[in-house]
Formats: sequence, structure tokens, C-alpha cells
Amino acid sequence: MITKLFTNILFKSKSNQIYFSKRGTKLRVTPLNDAIQKAINLFESKSNYKIENQPDIFVQVPTDEPLLEVVDYMNWAVYRAFTSQEQGNDAYLNFMIDKIKLIADIYDFNKETWAQRYYNNKTNKFETKKISPVGLGAGISSVPHRSGGLSPLQD
Repeated sequence: MITKLFTNILFKSKSNQIYFSKRGTKLRVTPLNDAIQKAINLFESKSNYKIENQPDIFVQVPTDEPLLEVVDYMNWAVYRAFTSQEQGNDAYLNFMIDKIKLIADIYDFNKETWAQRYYNNKTNKFETKKISPVGLGAGISSVPHRSGGLSPLQD
């Protein structure tokens, strides 16, 4: 997911500082660095543009960086909307949906175009009835690949 998130964005700034929330007792810096490097490699191979400066990556305890708590909460609300189909579970997301610029449903292969998989507040408002639900534990291995296409992380 980190690779997908950063592939087309790291070139926009001359320097990038990326903060991740620490989970559990391990820092997991190596997998984070690897995912960011994969994003850089994918972007450079697609665009023929070289990203000169490597991003600075920081892993912090969310309580030490208050803005990470906000991002964690917002990500949790989006996650909950996709994974819990019980009525009312989208209330957390609906409370702050006007603060979210874009939600991409990257695993919905039933939509005809990518534009139908992107939700925003102007042209395609987010509603849980429009999304493809993702079950708990769903990952790349459980997502069907499109024939002849790239894997979801390379799209």
C-alpha cells in the first residue's frame, strides 16, 4: 500500500519527510524504506524522470506526534467503511468526509474505469453502497488480477 501511495507523488517536492506511526515493539524501518524505494523505482521507470533526493523517513509513536493521531483516526475510519458492512459503521467517516480529498478503491475490479474507483467531494461522492467491500485479512494474494494487466501495486 505504501508503494501505491507514494509512486506518483515523491517527485512533486525537492525534499520529502515521511512520518509513519510505530506499531508494536519493532520499528520496521527496512520494509518502509523498501516500499518507498520501490515507489521511486516504479515512478522513474514509468516517467523517465530521476528523483534525485531520497526521502527522509521517520517512525514515531503517535502520541509523540499529534498529527499522526489525526491521520491514524482518519485512516481507521476509511478502513472501517470498507471492512465493516454493518449499518452505521460509516458514521465515523461521514463525520469528516468533507476533509478527505480523495478515496481510491484500488481493489474494485468490477468498475469499468479508474475514475469510477476514485471518490471525491465534487464529481463522485463517496458512499459505502458504491464500494467493493474488503474482508478482514484481504490482501494482494486474495485479490483477482486482471488478465494481461499489471498487479494492483503496479497500476
